[in-house]
Amino acid sequence: MNSKLLSSSQKIVSNHPESLLRARFIDQSGAKFVIAWVVVSVLLVQGCGSQDADSQVQAPPVQEENSLPTVPPTVSIDVPLLKLDDSIKIQKPAESAKTAMVASQDKNDSVAKGAKSAAKGSVEWFLQDIGRLQGLSQAGAAAQKTSSLLKVIEHAQQVIVKTHNQPEQIESFNTAVAALASARLQLAVAGDQVQVRLLSEDAETLYKKDPKSFAAVESAFKLLQYTQLKAQNHAAQDPKWGLAFSRQARLFTDKFPQESNRAAIHLVAAGNICDKIGLVEEAKSCMLIVEDRFPSSPFAEQVKNPLRRLRLPGQELLEFGGSTIDGNFLSADQFRGRPTVVAFWASNSIVFQEDMRLINDVIESFGGEAAVIGVNLDKEEPAVDRFIDMTDNKWPHIFFSAPSKRGMDNPIAKHYGVSIVPSYWLVDKNGIVKTVNLKPEELRQWLGKLALAGN
Repeated sequence: MNSKLLSSSQKIVSNHPESLLRARFIDQSGAKFVIAWVVVSVLLVQGCGSQDADSQVQAPPVQEENSLPTVPPTVSIDVPLLKLDDSIKIQKPAESAKTAMVASQDKNDSVAKGAKSAAKGSVEWFLQDIGRLQGLSQAGAAAQKTSSLLKVIEHAQQVIVKTHNQPEQIESFNTAVAALASARLQLAVAGDQVQVRLLSEDAETLYKKDPKSFAAVESAFKLLQYTQLKAQNHAAQDPKWGLAFSRQARLFTDKFPQESNRAAIHLVAAGNICDKIGLVEEAKSCMLIVEDRFPSSPFAEQVKNPLRRLRLPGQELLEFGGSTIDGNFLSADQFRGRPTVVAFWASNSIVFQEDMRLINDVIESFGGEAAVIGVNLDKEEPAVDRFIDMTDNKWPHIFFSAPSKRGMDNPIAKHYGVSIVPSYWLVDKNGIVKTVNLKPEELRQWLGKLALAGN
């Protein structure tokens, strides 16, 4: 690179540490010069523009993992980030993304073996040092980890700049993109909001250049992983993260149809998380895509039973019945005539004990115009007997005598994919399921609506 141009670029960056670094690269072929502009999005700290490749980067403050970001959690790859000029074609690997990843690893192995001959500042040297820094980021204090990851980002950007328009360097380019996305992901999960934005923008830019490339897939996948990690850790307290994960999983599926396994796995995961936090329609949307697009896969089998339950609202409850703990038999026909709560419960659930009191109070206030049927998910019958005696519970309870049909192996629970204890359904007097996500505190309101509607 021209030394005056480099000096000028560094001066601009040092004065604007959060700006994008715009660098000009000049290739000479005989007497002909080809000029291309590349814009690489970077997170720069004060003064880093003038540091050499192996100098330390000052780590920015990192938020605690359990703190939610201030930006909206619904992140989509609809805003550009790692910006490459339209005149530059991002090369895609000739083979699949998986093959490209293997090739990239082989490249890394060969770089490591030839480490002594790698000239500082070369592509091989940067890739070698990325490996070293990734190792450092796995151990040590938070500040050291952050510093190492920021340096990985800096090195990866250097490799991208050097290889983006070199078809013979596609493995190195892909390795750098993967390292960049991985480092951004780790910093984003740690609370770095700048990296959340950059991760999204990188994914969008690479997708626009070549949606089938390894680089586009890997960047978008890291964004999907970000929403997944946030949903797993925070969706119970903040359902917006479940919504973000669900939408990102569906977006990834739509944009990368070639990534069927990754898409299906994350659609199932997003559907399960949304199901557990009560986002029924989001859960249903994810699972329906799995059923529709991957019907012969094991993933379709995983969503079959939960989907059967999620489809129940508005349908007549027909497939329901079993032996009661006192030796009788209970079927769906016995629901007719009055609204009925179906309660899936276990004796060791403190939440259920509190819910039971509220449900009983509401049912009593309606003067016997509503009923409750329990589906017990305990393993041992004595535990059920003790609980019923202790609480003076008068509901009829389905409980199978065969040990193989107890607990979460209860045939009704398995048939409908019930995995949350306790959970409640509401069926109207005509046997039509109104909801499979009943909250006890909303029961009075539900029964009032049904009474007004004559159901």
